[in-house]
Amino acid sequence: MNQVWNLANEASYEAWHVPVPEVGYIQGVWRSAFDIQKDILPIRKARGFILPSHTVQQVVAEHAARRRQFKTSKLRWRASSGSRRALGWIPFKKGSAKWVNGQVC
Repeated sequence: MNQVWNLANEASYEAWHVPVPEVGYIQGVWRSAFDIQKDILPIRKARGFILPSHTVQQVVAEHAARRRQFKTSKLRWRASSGSRRALGWIPFKKGSAKWVNGQVC
């Protein structure tokens, strides 16, 4: 999920900062969660992510909500280890997670 977060972060940043030769960067378009999901789909298939599509959609939706909340085009990168480690939340859509014998399946 950290990789999906980082892909969404990169896609939103590249859409917002458009390079113009000999001028610098101009502001592009503010991408919605739906637009970013369409960009991530082919990358997800090419890299062979085993995450279900609804989990990827929830991660991208959370990323878009945090971008709106903090009014920035790029958030912090998420890492699995080290001092910048992710918080460890796992997004689920309603009905996709089941509680069986004290475990989430």
